[in-house]
Amino acid sequence: MSEHALIQRILQGETALFEDFVKQYEKKVYSLALRYTRNSADAMDLSQEIFIKVYTHLSDFRKEGKFSTWLHRIAVNASLDFLRKERKITLVSLSDEDQSGNEITLDIKDKAPTPEESFLKKEQMDALAASIDGLQEDYKTILILRDVQGFSYDEIAEILHLEGGTVKSRIFRAREALRKLISKNYGNLFDKVSSEKATAKKGGRTE
Repeated sequence: MSEHALIQRILQGETALFEDFVKQYEKKVYSLALRYTRNSADAMDLSQEIFIKVYTHLSDFRKEGKFSTWLHRIAVNASLDFLRKERKITLVSLSDEDQSGNEITLDIKDKAPTPEESFLKKEQMDALAASIDGLQEDYKTILILRDVQGFSYDEIAEILHLEGGTVKSRIFRAREALRKLISKNYGNLFDKVSSEKATAKKGGRTE
């Protein structure tokens, strides 16, 4: 049975059939929710909330579209709402990209840290989260989709209903705005990180 036919039957009263959609998409939805929440219990709650929203808005689905894309858009919006409410933005790395598409990544090493490194990493995370939270909404959303969630340009364009070129230019402008906020409010913190990395590359030697 096609998804469109299944949806029609659900809308006509065979509500138990919605379980077929849950079984088909629950792993993907949970995985997405987990990447936003970084917590299995929150991810499970968020997944349930997403499927409730999908069910209650099922009549809004347009037959000419793909159900998976429509569901994913609801999932992303619900996840972004979660981040705004809970303020649990966690960045492992922040990608940088110039107008030509060349990408540079500021990585925070995934290793057992010393107490000093743990404190510094927490400061970094708090600074990045606060800076992203200080961006205007369209910049904040597109950075979360690209740098936190890891969506491709094409996927972001489909989720946000934007042209591919608009996505790329908006990401570039958002990163520029984020850099300015970080430089203005936390410049010394990230200067310290850069200095420590340079020292590490020299094998701990100073010149």
